[in-house]
Amino acid sequence: MTSRHVRPRSSRRTQSKYFSPSSAFSAVIVVILGAWIQAQPFGSAFVTSAFAQGGQLPTAIPQTKWASGQDVMPYFEGWIRNPDGSFDMVFGYFNRNWEEQLAIPIGAENSVEPGGPDRGQPTYFLPRRQGWVYRVRVPKDFGKQAVTWTITANGKTQKAYGELLPVEEITERIVMTRGNLNPGEGDTNKPPAVTIAAAQSASVGEPLKLTASVSDDGLPKPREAAP
Repeated sequence: MTSRHVRPRSSRRTQSKYFSPSSAFSAVIVVILGAWIQAQPFGSAFVTSAFAQGGQLPTAIPQTKWASGQDVMPYFEGWIRNPDGSFDMVFGYFNRNWEEQLAIPIGAENSVEPGGPDRGQPTYFLPRRQGWVYRVRVPKDFGKQAVTWTITANGKTQKAYGELLPVEEITERIVMTRGNLNPGEGDTNKPPAVTIAAAQSASVGEPLKLTASVSDDGLPKPREAAP
């Protein structure tokens, strides 16, 4: 009697262990059920209750808008090369509060180093993201050093580090357009300039008069009104 080789059953073609029609069907049901639950008036309460009882973490958590009590995050926006060889480190900030406006005086809770703590940084912080609001000028031999802006607000300290990394070089046009357009070095349009005359003297409790002048090159030209 001759023997016949029989292929083991385990080596025959089987469905992939990574995908099967039943698993795909289950995933679709879960997505549809989740969307239905969130659409119901009791949706959020249902998800919260399920999680409290050891259920699965919700796939999406709505953003919490805090009116006050949150911190301020300083941001390093980039650096600008000046004609004399020096550099301007450009900073902004993100006040995480939606309403609270913070006044943080120069000192341990609002300092810039090296050369600080007072390097002319803002002391009043509007809500949410405020970009390209402050500059620190450093010499041409600054090298691999870093400018550090430290802000402590509502008990939490945050820091931003400005370094002369090639990938973080920006131009005046980037600042002027808030990062939306950079037509190149050949562009003739220049940003407006604001100059505030220094006060000769000041007294506590007395109004201080400041004189500001604004100049602009007039470019681009205003659009003509449609007839």
